[in-house]
Amino acid sequence: MAKYYSIAKCGFYDDAFKSSYDATDSWPNDVIEITTEQAVYFYEAINNGCRIYQDGVQLLLSKPCSDKYHCWDTINNEWTLTEQAAQQRAEDLVKITEAEKENLINTAMQTISLLQLKLQAGCKLSSDETTKLNAVLDYIDKVSAVDTSTAPDITWPVKPLSF
Repeated sequence: MAKYYSIAKCGFYDDAFKSSYDATDSWPNDVIEITTEQAVYFYEAINNGCRIYQDGVQLLLSKPCSDKYHCWDTINNEWTLTEQAAQQRAEDLVKITEAEKENLINTAMQTISLLQLKLQAGCKLSSDETTKLNAVLDYIDKVSAVDTSTAPDITWPVKPLSF
């Protein structure tokens, strides 16, 4: 039972089903016969983000695709990042960074919520509580000042020890 691979279809084919493909005229005209071992190897590589391409008569594997923004360049047989995809990646990184910023602020706010309740109730804070409150508020100010448009080049402020 022979195995085949089609570059054009990026698919594996088994000659046991060739008559079914022929009946529907769907057997690719570019299939290359491969061994069972190659089929297993290529299948695993594809599942790990690699692409199979042909160099002359030889089938080769690309490096794994580095992210969802890269696409396969069939002319140069390599992963490429288009200008539009690079812009989308930058926008997505900013959104992720903005969400992280919001999460850091919310987490910090939760650590001082009890202190805020005490103040709202007219209670006096201890010296340690005041120090913690001020440190966390300073941290929140620093996080708020982070420019997320520079993502992924972000340096987050260090959380206070009293966190």
